[in-house]
Amino acid sequence: MSKVLCIEIGNTSIKVCETDHKKKHPKLYQTSIWETPEKMFEDGYIRDKNGFAEFVKEQMAKEGYRQKNIIFTIQSNKILTREVTIPLVKENRIAAVMAAQANEYFPKDIKEYIVTYVILNKNPEKKEISLMAYAAPSSLIKHYYSLAELMGLNIIGIDFIGNSSYQWFKKKANTDTEFVLQIKEDVSFVTIMQNGILMLQRTIPYGGNVLYQQLQNVNSYRFDQSKAAATVIPFYSMTTDSEGIEKEPDHIDIDGDDLLEHAIETLSLFINQVERILEYYTSRLSQSQKQEKIKKYHCLVVVL
Repeated sequence: MSKVLCIEIGNTSIKVCETDHKKKHPKLYQTSIWETPEKMFEDGYIRDKNGFAEFVKEQMAKEGYRQKNIIFTIQSNKILTREVTIPLVKENRIAAVMAAQANEYFPKDIKEYIVTYVILNKNPEKKEISLMAYAAPSSLIKHYYSLAELMGLNIIGIDFIGNSSYQWFKKKANTDTEFVLQIKEDVSFVTIMQNGILMLQRTIPYGGNVLYQQLQNVNSYRFDQSKAAATVIPFYSMTTDSEGIEKEPDHIDIDGDDLLEHAIETLSLFINQVERILEYYTSRLSQSQKQEKIKKYHCLVVVL
C-alpha cells in the first residue's frame, strides 16, 4: 500500500488529500476542498449517509481520485481526551493497562466507548510513560465504517483531529513551551507543547462557525452593507471613554459600546473556557518539575 486517501469532514467543508501511507516524509499528490452539503453534518455524524456517500463519489470521480483505502479524521465534541501517566511497561502491554484503568481517566461511564492512545514520552528514570488517551463513542466509529462501505472505500485508519493537529505541531515545535489555540469550523483546541512533547490538550465545543453565527445573531450587530466592505473601524471608535481622540465618522448604524458589550458577552463562554485551561496548566506548574511557563502563544483560525 503506497498511497492513501485522507478525508476530514466539517460542517461547512470537506478536506480531501491523497498522500503517502506510513512514510517518514509523505508527499501530497492531490488536495481538494468541497463544500459540505447543507445540514448534512452534525458533531461528527452524517445525517444522510446515502446522500453524502453519493456526493463524495461524484466529487471524487470529477477530480480523479482513485484510491480505495481511506483514513477519516473526525472532529466531534463527543470524543474525550485526557493526558495520563502509566508505569513503564512494554508497548504491547500498554493497551491492557489502558483497558484496566480507563474508567479512572474519564469523567463518565465509557462502556460504550472505544479507547485508544498515543505515546507522548517515555521516562526510564521515573519508570513511567506519558500518554494521550482518547475515548470515542462506539456508535461514532461504526458510523464511519458504514459510511466508507457506502462510498465503496476501505478504512485503514480513523484519527481524531486533535491528534492530527498535535502530530503537525510536533514537527514544527521548538524548545520553548508554546500555547496554541486552534479554532476549527465546529470545535477549537488548546494545545500546550514543551520541547516538542504534548503537555496538555483540551477540546472547546465552540468553533469558528459557532462564534461567527453568535456574533451575527447579536441584534445590534448590523452593518451598513453598502459601506461595510470598505470600512475599517479602529478599536477606539468602539468606545466612548477615549479622551483626546477624535472619533472617526460613523460607518455603522449602532452604538459602539453596544457592539463591544455584545461581542464580549457572546464570546464570554469561549473565552472563559480558554482561561480555565490556562489556569489549570498554571496550577500544575508548582506540582510538576516537568512543566515550564508558557513562553509563546499562537492562535490559528481555520476559515474553511
